[in-house]
Amino acid sequence: MKFNYDEIAAEAAELLKEFGTQMILSGTSTDPVYDPVTGTTTDPGDALITPFNGVKITPTMEYTQSIADGSVQARDMLIYAEPEIPYPNLQDTITINTRGAVEVWQIVNVQEITPADTPVLYIIQVRP
Repeated sequence: MKFNYDEIAAEAAELLKEFGTQMILSGTSTDPVYDPVTGTTTDPGDALITPFNGVKITPTMEYTQSIADGSVQARDMLIYAEPEIPYPNLQDTITINTRGAVEVWQIVNVQEITPADTPVLYIIQVRP
């Protein structure tokens, strides 16, 4: 049985769009980024703002215990993000507008789920 991971990634993105929340990844580029729509290239250090769909959840006890060095703090959250966004850097932030309140979260860890070198999902640990 052969898996088509591109289809799995598309299904994950579809589920996040249907059940998730609109979020914004903000940061700066570390490499030049080409925009095919405008035909321009950003310089390293330019601000990048990328809207995406994601789900914010509380880390499970299993996740917290699997991090032996204590890098998970009490108010940390996990964000499941669609794989179409640029790879999140530790200097980046995620902004969520929830019921009129704006939450800004600092990225502290990123796990990329990539079976067969196909990005399917980002699991992003964030901190207020």
